[in-house]
Amino acid sequence: MSNRETAEKTGLSVRSIQTYSGNLLQKLGTNNRQRALRRALSMGLTELGHLFETKSH
Repeated sequence: MSNRETAEKTGLSVRSIQTYSGNLLQKLGTNNRQRALRRALSMGLTELGHLFETKSH
C-alpha cells in the first residue's frame, strides 16, 4: 500500500505517514518495508492472520 493510500485510509496526511513510516523503519533497523514486516513478524510484534480473515455480512 502506498503512502497516499495509507493516508486516505487512515485520514492522516501523506507527510504524517511518511514520518511515521520512516520512524518505524529506523526503529526496526531497516530501510525497506518488506524487511520491516519480516523483522516485526520475527519479533512477534504483529501477525498476518487478519489479512486472510473473511468478513461475514
